[in-house]
Amino acid sequence: MRRVLAVAMVGVMLSACTDSTGPDAEVEEREIEYMTFSIDHHAAGVLVASVCVERAVNADLRALCQENVADQNQEIEQLRGWLQEWYGETHEPEIEPSQVAMVAQLRTLSGGAFEIAFMEHFIEHHAMIVERSREVLSEGMEHMELREMASMIIQVQSENNGKMDSWLCLRYQRC
Repeated sequence: MRRVLAVAMVGVMLSACTDSTGPDAEVEEREIEYMTFSIDHHAAGVLVASVCVERAVNADLRALCQENVADQNQEIEQLRGWLQEWYGETHEPEIEPSQVAMVAQLRTLSGGAFEIAFMEHFIEHHAMIVERSREVLSEGMEHMELREMASMIIQVQSENNGKMDSWLCLRYQRC
């Protein structure tokens, strides 16, 4: 009886050690998917926000776009580093054709028409990653740094959406 109990305890201790050495396959897959999604999503955001830096009429919107370009480029590099460090994987950003088409469309606009189209698109763009970040946080992740980044993305991009919603309403009566 003691021997059976001792073997069972060793088995429990070994499984606890194994579980604590890294994420299980499901968590690993979730983290990799979230990081690659975020890299691609941010790359598209940088592309679109760069057009805003060139074309925005209002200085506060231009400044918001400049911050987005800088922040999202930094986050892309951080995510790529974690992907390599934690999982030995590399990922080059991939921008969907619909985002390239949106940039082409935005380049045809100017003034208020540009700002309206840009903000309406960027609010939707931000909402996508905010939703995905919330999902991933609720599903669980192994790495605290990634959880913190997901939380920060939710906070910053929700705040940015609030600003753009306000500007659309106050400046363009799009409430």
